[in-house]
Amino acid sequence: MQRSISTTSSLPIAPGLGLTRQSSQNDTMDRYDTEHWATAKGSSIYIQWIPDEMTEADATHFFGTYGIVDRIEIVHKMKDGMKIGRMLFVHYSEWYYTFLPAEIAKSHPNPVDIDYGVTKKNNTKVYTLKCRINMRPIPKVEYSASQLTDMFENLQQKFSGMSAMTTQNIERMYCELQQKSDAIAYLQADNLRMQMEMEALQKRMKVLEQMDLDNGTRFEEIDKRLQHVEMKK
Repeated sequence: MQRSISTTSSLPIAPGLGLTRQSSQNDTMDRYDTEHWATAKGSSIYIQWIPDEMTEADATHFFGTYGIVDRIEIVHKMKDGMKIGRMLFVHYSEWYYTFLPAEIAKSHPNPVDIDYGVTKKNNTKVYTLKCRINMRPIPKVEYSASQLTDMFENLQQKFSGMSAMTTQNIERMYCELQQKSDAIAYLQADNLRMQMEMEALQKRMKVLEQMDLDNGTRFEEIDKRLQHVEMKK
């Protein structure tokens, strides 16, 4: 026997039309567990795929028809580092109706199909949402999975930006270092040239000093000879 719940807009309608339940004999929960889950507070369902058009607000409004939604978690499916879709976890504080949770419990572990329609510009597109019991609901934390995903992506973007800035800074510092290195090499070459010129000047000074000494000796000899001549007179 099949029942159905369908919508023709992004807003939910009252349950009772368009839900398809698939029976299964490979249940991992006994009858008591599923019946208890269907009436218990704090139950959680898992939708293995949702359309891109569905936001957290849309999901809260749509599934809020069946009970008080405590929180919504939209998680990206990843494969080889690429996003390939989104899945949804709906955590209820309590149910308004027992119809939907009862159908999900009876169908467990197979999904219950719920039609979700989105109307844009007079065109309605209907998606099938496959709902199951969430066997391992994650306790409420400060940040949801979607928030953590967004935070991680933001950090990745910031890291990429910082990495690019760091690369630019490294290249700029390398250019400045190269310029300073060239300047130091020029100063070293100029200093070596000045040292060579200084040594050449010192050598010339020594030559001049020696010439002065030689000239002084010659003057003394001439003076002695003049004195000797005068004495003979």
